[in-house]
Amino acid sequence: MNNKKQFPFFGVFLILIGLGIFFDKLNLFDFTWSRLWPIGLIIIGIWATVSAFIYNQRGKIFAGTFIFLFGILYFLKNYNYISLRHDIFLPALMIVIGLSFFMLFVFEPKDWGVLIPSLIFICIGLLITFTRLGYLFYYEVWDFLAIYWPIILILIGISMLISKGKSK
Repeated sequence: MNNKKQFPFFGVFLILIGLGIFFDKLNLFDFTWSRLWPIGLIIIGIWATVSAFIYNQRGKIFAGTFIFLFGILYFLKNYNYISLRHDIFLPALMIVIGLSFFMLFVFEPKDWGVLIPSLIFICIGLLITFTRLGYLFYYEVWDFLAIYWPIILILIGISMLISKGKSK
């Protein structure tokens, strides 16, 4: 029999649900599913990321960070801090993926290979965002990419070589 004391997550969950419903009845908080599911993603993402650092589980870092940032993105949308239209969603997703790769580097700073996909995703997301906001023109970005896109292949190859060298 396991005598190890475990944290009563279900009890905390019931308290939070009860407080949410109570505050909704008092018109202090809008307790609707459309507004709450991003908070659930944020909590799950934080839990996965923190537990990955505590228990040294590298595999949970990317997923936990992605879920956390995705929850933040939709939290900001649902509370009308940002407008998440279809033309903004793709670059935001690219930046979230890039930041998730960066967290792999934060977890293991010796693994420089994950910085390359991180920078690629973040830069592409920022380029698309700046184009959508009017700071850059489409033709300038596409002309730049038409010439310099092979650098992405080179960087991915370097990343693979660095990762292969670390695994030996």
